[in-house]
Amino acid sequence: MDQVFSAVGPLLRHVRARDAMRGDRQRIQPAPIGAGDVDWPHLHSNLQHAGYNGWITVDPTQLPDRPAAAKAGLSFLLS
Repeated sequence: MDQVFSAVGPLLRHVRARDAMRGDRQRIQPAPIGAGDVDWPHLHSNLQHAGYNGWITVDPTQLPDRPAAAKAGLSFLLS
C-alpha cells in the first residue's frame, strides 16, 4: 500500500471509505468501518503523507442499516 500511495497519492481527489472482511470460502463481506480488515490508522497515515486534504465519503451502501453504519463509520474515522 505504501508504494501505491507514493506513486499516486498526490493525484488523489476523493476517497470513498468502506470496510470489509474475508468471510466463508475467502469471499469478501462488507463490514461497518472499523469492524473489517482495513488498517485505518495506516491508511490515514498514507493519506496524510500524500498531502491529501480532500473529502472522505463514508459509503455503507452494501450494509443492511445504512444510516446507522454511516454514523458509526463517521464516528470511527473522527476518533
